[in-house]
Amino acid sequence: MAHQQDIEATKWGEQTFGGHNFHKEHGHHSTDVLETKMKQRKHVWLEDDQSTQIIEYLFPREWYYFFRIENTSNRNITVTFRVFVVPIDLCNSFNEWIEIDKFKQENCRTVVARDCDHDTAITAGTKDKESDEELTKNNIVTADGHSICDWEKDKVPQVTRCGSLSFCGAERPQDKYPDVRPMGYPFDRPFKDCSFEKTFAGLHNTASKDVTIHWVDNYPDWCYSLNIQNI
Repeated sequence: MAHQQDIEATKWGEQTFGGHNFHKEHGHHSTDVLETKMKQRKHVWLEDDQSTQIIEYLFPREWYYFFRIENTSNRNITVTFRVFVVPIDLCNSFNEWIEIDKFKQENCRTVVARDCDHDTAITAGTKDKESDEELTKNNIVTADGHSICDWEKDKVPQVTRCGSLSFCGAERPQDKYPDVRPMGYPFDRPFKDCSFEKTFAGLHNTASKDVTIHWVDNYPDWCYSLNIQNI
């Protein structure tokens, strides 16, 4: 159901924002208000006495946002898109911004539709994992689930590099990050003059939109559209 909804949203985005509509304004197709409501569900206190309790929680109305992307250069480019949200009262504080989406898009002129459920959570895949049978074939598994194995075969190799996880490929302190700007720019430092507007004024690969989140008693099942200007 969700997959079919994504297909329909992508088709609608291409028809509405693509083709001969690519460079047109589309304010009447988008919204600057998102809605959320309270729902109830039964919660089981698993760590305690298994008792249940009805709790309330926030449940946002589903929405999509669309990017109109066009490569005007004469070379192929793969672009990384990053989407952030921040309360307007805190927008001048660089460490208050929250990243809600990150994805790559290859060189093309296209409209990209993203469901609000697409976030930056990285989940571990199961495709390359050993099955339980393969894992225990040459090992002894105790009653409490611990595996007794060959230490010489399974020990962690000793390395001389830094033990922290490197996202940029630099493994030694003297290695430089392979980019002209530090990782996370411009969120790796305080904004210029503590101003979001001054910091982003010189960046031509960004777009922003003010959105209000409105708490309502109920809302319809259909979702909203947020149109992000051409990039």
